[in-house]
Amino acid sequence: MRLSSKGDTIPYVQQMCELDRRSLGCPFSIEISKAYSSTRGFMFSSAQCTRLEYLKVSLWVSSLLVIEEGPTPFLRHLDLAFDYAQMSPEPVVFLDAPLLRSAALNENALHAVVLPWAQLTELTLHYLFPQECAAVLQLTSNLVYCKLIIAGNDGVQPRPDVTLLRLESLTLEPHRHTTKTSGYLETFVVPTLRHLQVEEQILGSDPVNSLIIFVSKSGCTLEGIYVSGKRQLSKDIYRRAFPSIELSFDEFYFGEGADRL
Repeated sequence: MRLSSKGDTIPYVQQMCELDRRSLGCPFSIEISKAYSSTRGFMFSSAQCTRLEYLKVSLWVSSLLVIEEGPTPFLRHLDLAFDYAQMSPEPVVFLDAPLLRSAALNENALHAVVLPWAQLTELTLHYLFPQECAAVLQLTSNLVYCKLIIAGNDGVQPRPDVTLLRLESLTLEPHRHTTKTSGYLETFVVPTLRHLQVEEQILGSDPVNSLIIFVSKSGCTLEGIYVSGKRQLSKDIYRRAFPSIELSFDEFYFGEGADRL
């Protein structure tokens, strides 16, 4: 059920009662967005939590979401985003969630939840600085897929290495209007990585050398590199540096000379 329609006039309590009726005791999924209400709170009882399978929430502050403490035995995916941080919030705890493998969190949601990080295999972090990402990733030893949307350069030097021994796919993107985040990719040690998606902006002033250092340090055998976003370097420069790796690009080339493979 989606609680996100601007034209929806059915009260929240009635919708939750309808959800209980229609789900017939089976696991259910729910999406709540700011378009539904900017100030209304949402509460899930412990009984409802035992049947929650997928939860996606986008609200102004974390205090609008109340989840009674208890097990969530069917919860598989959690997607939380809050526009504003709340002073000293009570975190929502999802430790008794044996099936939880996937999560997507923005900077404010990260501080509003407690997750069983080590059991996650897929994680998206949105609008965090590199140091904040590192603190989380050091807890997620079983990640296979990871996407990080970086807030910008936090100025922390040296950055700690992050070792993810099972990671197969890594995506690094800058948040809009962020500055270059040089040297961040090289902090990853990911020996099983197969696919890398990265914007040239993340790679700093010497993108090719940044990639070479990363691959050498990780000892990974990349199958594909997707250079997304705007580029100053041509496809041919990347191809000469990585002749055995499948390369793909967005068509946003602003460099000098022809852009060809």
